[in-house]
Amino acid sequence: MPEKWFKHTFVCSNSDCDALYEISTKQSRPPSISWHQSSIRCQTLKVDEPICNGILNPVSVVDVTISQSTDKQEENEMSEVETDNYNPHAMVTYKVIAMGDVGFRSIKVTDLEYELDGKITLEKNWAINRERIRQLKDIILEAYEDSSDQETLVAIANLFDIELKKTINFEGTISFSGTVEVDMTFDDDDLKQYIEDSVEVYGSGDVEVHNFYIDGVDERPY
Repeated sequence: MPEKWFKHTFVCSNSDCDALYEISTKQSRPPSISWHQSSIRCQTLKVDEPICNGILNPVSVVDVTISQSTDKQEENEMSEVETDNYNPHAMVTYKVIAMGDVGFRSIKVTDLEYELDGKITLEKNWAINRERIRQLKDIILEAYEDSSDQETLVAIANLFDIELKKTINFEGTISFSGTVEVDMTFDDDDLKQYIEDSVEVYGSGDVEVHNFYIDGVDERPY
């Protein structure tokens, strides 16, 4: 005989909290809803605010027992769903959030099901195609240097929005000049160390400067 499972739904009593909790329990019989009313506290945590700790008020208890089945039944039979309340022609209204704008849309259940199925299919196909594009990029990068038709490889990469990049190590020499205001008691022999502690060299865009070294600093007349 299958073990009984019940799903309990609670909402927070704190007016500033919109938390909704669903808790599943395994028991021989559905417990009284009121039994939970003072024993569970809200643990919702918001940014820069303490834990809510409000009392959770019970809303409902639903039997969610799943019938046991053999491995053979699981392979050969589709799981049954309760369809007593299912109406494919019913109209449902849901919230739509797009680019920060909030609205509401009404649609027939069957049309919504087709839209959801289509979205799932698109997401699966996009994941497959994304992996194929990644593999294509690896193939192009591997073949590019020795290819006699690099223009075609670049055209293929552009068609699939693939960025073809390589890393170049470089070393250069920088000459710089400037002025610095120091105290009259400043020792000129400390100028090099002072400049080394004050001057930084940075890259911009895709250029990364990993390190730099100042060979020398000479004091120049005006």
